[in-house]
Parts: sequence; C-alpha cells; structure tokens
Amino acid sequence: MYPAPDTMHDDEKFIRSAYSMRLTGYALAIAPLAAAIFLDPKWVVAVGFAVLVLNVDWVEARLYDLCVRSRRANLLLAKKNSN
Repeated sequence: MYPAPDTMHDDEKFIRSAYSMRLTGYALAIAPLAAAIFLDPKWVVAVGFAVLVLNVDWVEARLYDLCVRSRRANLLLAKKNSN
C-alpha cells in the first residue's frame, strides 16, 4: 500500500493520475463480447472472469482515493479545531 501524500495538492495529483482513461479500459469493456463471438464458451468465461478481477481492482483503487481524501479532510478539520 502506498503512503498517503503530504499536501492537498499532492493528494489530488496522485488521485488524478489514476483516472486517465486509456485504450485499455475500452478494450476491457468489449473483450467479453469479442470473446463470445470468436472463442469457445470456456474462453468466454475465462475472459469474463479476468475482466471482473480487473474491475474489482479498479474499485479498490477508487476506494483508496476516497480514503486519501477522507484523511486530508480529517487533518484539515483537526487543524481548524485546534486554532
């Protein structure tokens, strides 16, 4: 697991870097359909499972982004209350 960035700017820069949509994302979206057309059923299941695993990894990364933002908000609130 990566340590949380130190500043708010670094937080947003870190989070923004993961949101860039690449060609890979589109390929993953159509991979099960292409597999269903061209491959045997066992390969369709395998491709679908691989896409599912990659999507779960993507969801975990977005949850980590929310945790980084929540940590930053908590630090800012604690700093505001101490003043």
